[in-house]
Amino acid sequence: MAAGLPVPDTDPALPAAVLRELQPAETYLMSYPLAVVLAVLGAGTVAWAVVRARRRARALRERQARGEEARRRRRSRVATAALATLGALSFVLGLAVGANAYSGYVPTWGAARVQLVALGLADLSADAPGGAYRGQVRTLPIPGTAAEQIADEDAWVYLPPGFDPDGSTRYPVVYLIHGSPDDPSSWFAAGRVPRTMDVLVRRGLVDPMIVVAPTVNGTGPGGLDTECLDSTTGGEQVETYLTTTVVDTVDATYPTLADREHRVIGGMSSGGFCALNVGLRNLDRYGTILAIEPYGNPGPGPERTMLSTQAEIDANTPTTYLPTMTFTHPMPVFLDSGQDAP
Repeated sequence: MAAGLPVPDTDPALPAAVLRELQPAETYLMSYPLAVVLAVLGAGTVAWAVVRARRRARALRERQARGEEARRRRRSRVATAALATLGALSFVLGLAVGANAYSGYVPTWGAARVQLVALGLADLSADAPGGAYRGQVRTLPIPGTAAEQIADEDAWVYLPPGFDPDGSTRYPVVYLIHGSPDDPSSWFAAGRVPRTMDVLVRRGLVDPMIVVAPTVNGTGPGGLDTECLDSTTGGEQVETYLTTTVVDTVDATYPTLADREHRVIGGMSSGGFCALNVGLRNLDRYGTILAIEPYGNPGPGPERTMLSTQAEIDANTPTTYLPTMTFTHPMPVFLDSGQDAP
């Protein structure tokens, strides 16, 4: 460890039993062997259907050459078409499983259901209620405002085991920001928030808490990738939306500990930059930052489309303004970076 850096006062590794419990039990959705088998089987089936079709066409031509009546066999044609269709579906499914094995977006059937809910193809209300060992997953409508230029959007919410909206217990809140292109449901699908939180709370490794994943996607000049900036070029006011509308709605809806010490902002990739930048720029709002693979500036695209001047860019570039900051409160930060990241 480099000289002068603080020494962690906790073991950085989770117990082996907890790590095993956190691993997805259904691994076949991310199985490279299964992907290869499906793709090869599909390609082979399509090839066999093509051979069947060619043999049938050749036999038909031979009968015609001999002057025989060319009888068409409907069943044979249907069977060949069915073989080709099944083969194509198997091949496409193999490619999909392979892509998912690489990206990890849908690790389990539960994650697949989350994605269907996010697409409006399934109903979240069918989920079983929580209990002493299982939290609840809900969506919460967050009203957009004309000033922020953000439409009404749903945030995904995890409520911890034993949650009672009418009880006396009040909870910390963790806000998790998605990357780009992405949406809030990814924290509950690929990120497996419900399973992870249930295990950690049950094991006593974290206190019960509420987890909220709001949207930060835009439709203005910057498109989807807003980097959680307040645009000065006619786009969305995403930082304001996060720090006021989202936080105020959550605090008004759930029994939260509504102070900076019990409010955490985190994210990954562009969401990690968002957590870092918004957290540092709003020290009175957030007491902890979780920045997973962030970067130190908004990037040339959002800088060009969301901001107008170099001064505005500098004010949203942590690597520029962080050395000038004065902290009046302790600010715990978890920051993880790739080995080759600058």
